[in-house]
Amino acid sequence: MRKRNILTGLSLFAMMAFATACSDDLRPDMNQGGGSGTEDGPGVYMGVNFTMPAGGGTRSYADENGNVTGSWTDGDDSSSDGIEIGSDVENNVNEVLLILARKENNGFIAAATVPKNNLSVHDGHTNKTYHARAKFELNDLDQFYNKLTESDRIGDNCAVKVFLFCNATKEIVEAIGNAKYDDISWTDIAAKVSVENQTTEGSIWSTTNGGNFLMSSSELAIREIPGKLTDWDNYTTADKCFYLSAKNDGASTIDNETGRGAVKVERAAARLDFKDGSESGDQTYPVLHLQNEDGSQGELIVSVRLGKMALVNMCNSFYYLSRVSNDGTPAGWELCGPERPWFTTPGGDLLTTGNYLVGPYWSEYLKGIGNKFDKFMFSKYFNYPFFDDNGILDNTNIQDGDRWGTVLISEIINNDNYDNWQVSDPDKHGSYHIWRYLTPNLIPGTDNDYQQNGISTGVVFKGKMLGNKEAHYPDPTPVTIHNGASWPTADYDPYDNERKVTEVLNNDNQNLGDQTSAPILYMRDGRVYYTFQNVYDAAIMASFSYTFDAEGNLVPSWNRSNSLFKAVFGQDGGTEFSMTYTKNGVLMTYVDKTDVKDDSMYGKYKKWKYFNDKDPKNENCTYVGGKNDEEAEKAFKEIATNPVTCNFTIYQRSHDTNDGWGYYCYYYHWIRHNDNGRNGIMGPMEFQVVRNNVYKLSVRKINALGHPRISMNDPDSPKPDTPDEQAKIYMAVDAEVIPWVVRVNDIVFE
Repeated sequence: MRKRNILTGLSLFAMMAFATACSDDLRPDMNQGGGSGTEDGPGVYMGVNFTMPAGGGTRSYADENGNVTGSWTDGDDSSSDGIEIGSDVENNVNEVLLILARKENNGFIAAATVPKNNLSVHDGHTNKTYHARAKFELNDLDQFYNKLTESDRIGDNCAVKVFLFCNATKEIVEAIGNAKYDDISWTDIAAKVSVENQTTEGSIWSTTNGGNFLMSSSELAIREIPGKLTDWDNYTTADKCFYLSAKNDGASTIDNETGRGAVKVERAAARLDFKDGSESGDQTYPVLHLQNEDGSQGELIVSVRLGKMALVNMCNSFYYLSRVSNDGTPAGWELCGPERPWFTTPGGDLLTTGNYLVGPYWSEYLKGIGNKFDKFMFSKYFNYPFFDDNGILDNTNIQDGDRWGTVLISEIINNDNYDNWQVSDPDKHGSYHIWRYLTPNLIPGTDNDYQQNGISTGVVFKGKMLGNKEAHYPDPTPVTIHNGASWPTADYDPYDNERKVTEVLNNDNQNLGDQTSAPILYMRDGRVYYTFQNVYDAAIMASFSYTFDAEGNLVPSWNRSNSLFKAVFGQDGGTEFSMTYTKNGVLMTYVDKTDVKDDSMYGKYKKWKYFNDKDPKNENCTYVGGKNDEEAEKAFKEIATNPVTCNFTIYQRSHDTNDGWGYYCYYYHWIRHNDNGRNGIMGPMEFQVVRNNVYKLSVRKINALGHPRISMNDPDSPKPDTPDEQAKIYMAVDAEVIPWVVRVNDIVFE
């Protein structure tokens, strides 16, 4: 086989001109298009237009009779209104790689490149339209014409598929440069994207030097060419191109415009945009309020200010050419097939069948799902993996230099990278800022539950809890349950508890201590308790009452079926509660004689905190002698956070390099691609990342405190299974770069 000359240049970095500046030892030799056609020997010329598909419209719905009431364009299943016009750096075309393949099986025929100095811009289109030329040596078409079959013909003419790459990477060029005639393996080339210093700027996208974004064919393009090799004698000069997307006149009357026209391309990357969705304008959201005696919502006591966000589970590989199938696996896949939408009724019921995009890790994902991700090496498949390779989530890593793609939210919402979202009302959505670019991530399987935390791409938000300094609390309720009781007693007053919660949240003094010495907060059923003492007292208060008989004896009444009591003391558990009272002027003591259960939350807490302690009512909950029994701590937290028996969330103090000392919580958002409009019920292709989409994120509301920093403090800590011979033809190319598809992720954290 003769060496194929495909001259590309290092255009993937858009760092140099494309004429003679690049030496051949740096890249495979492909023919550089343009010029007079005499420098490379006899050649033939072609022309082709290509465009990027437009997004459009609101999400499509169908009525109960199956009649579509919305619309979708160019294979798009848009989940939002409006389209996103790409910025100049996202639309820039530095070089075009054109590939001809056999209609029957995508078998390779020939390829050539067109550098930027041979690209021109055409007017008369909504957006940029490029025109280029490339030259093929006539001899490189020999094998195609010598081995023609009936499948290669349309009447008296021949048919080929046209594939295009804009700003092709070195890996693509090398694969094409090594491809033999009728080779089909080139269509399965997958990119590998690595992370260095929390950035992927480079081979797939670059915003430097005018911009350089990889683009590839988004749909199959079959075009007619002359039926005999000798017919190309009419197209041997640059001013006599044969057009693959327009009408030809003169020697050939082949019409490649009507019903054909431009070859469509799309960016291989997706994009994340973000805006401040808070009413305060500083990413602070009201969360907890006092509860009035009549049950109504009282004053605000706790807010959460979001300070950081991090990209997680960015897939490190994708197919250079997209493909679709019925289940996201290669079975019956269609190369560059359109993404078909999943129509739903206004109520969210699935009505029509769409399809799935296929990613290179489909098999690994299915195997991981089937094995509940046992021995699944997340770092092998993802940049910024959400889980450690042992399947454990550790939020303590969301700091500078962590394994996630962490940024300060303030840096995003204050940057100058505004989006170009074109809508009829520019004030409708506010100002989004471009955050970053990311790779496609596609999950296979018609079982929607396969979309799981271990493999879905998401965003983690880190928030700091803030107490409302302006809150007014009612006076403490007088305690009448005892008279001079000894510890522990039921001195629980909810307003006093909440006052202490807000005070400790606002205490940024380092001397208060860290997670091993500062007061611990406990949350259950939407109420936060300051230290375990208040948890204990609240459980007693909720379950114990008393009366006196005629002789003045105290008559206790215990409701040991109370949910808070059972969570703290266990079913029919003892409390060690005691209180004193007077009978005929004599001091008496009442003691709950029911045995404390060692396996209850209270029993485990005693073993962790109170063994040999001289002052068990130390409300700072310091460890005995400044030490911590890690086994006892683990045993306590296992029972306390058990979602069935206790369901407490535990918050411990920590230090953040930007926000200082405080109590932090975390929120997880999985990027939504195809919103089915039904919260709690996943739909097909709902949580995926698809190329050439802009995902716009905005946190609109926070309704609860988030996940704690330490995973074993969390009753709802996510688990991994939680629900892609010489070839020289000068081609005249028109390249139109038009809108990204917009998808809005308007986030509400419950």
